[in-house]
Amino acid sequence: MVAKKTASRGVVVLSVCVLDSKAALDKWVPEHRGYSAAMTFAIDTAQNGKDVAPRLYRVSGIPTPYVIDPQGRIAASIVGDDRSAALEKAIGRASARTAS
Repeated sequence: MVAKKTASRGVVVLSVCVLDSKAALDKWVPEHRGYSAAMTFAIDTAQNGKDVAPRLYRVSGIPTPYVIDPQGRIAASIVGDDRSAALEKAIGRASARTAS
């Protein structure tokens, strides 16, 4: 996975779960260690099952991982399942950013 290969660059790939319960996410993560090992997961349970992805996180499709640069800024969001090349490019650009 791209996130695992580039974890040392100071860039974080963040996945926010807005469709499942915390119990479902807690079960899924260990079952998918190869995929999820280098990713950071968060869950928004405050909306009680309402579709908050488009409203709060501007998600237009699932999955949408976010690339966070070393300064903590969102550098990119990539929509869709087959996104490893785009994700790798976004991580490369994010890791090259300098503080401003």
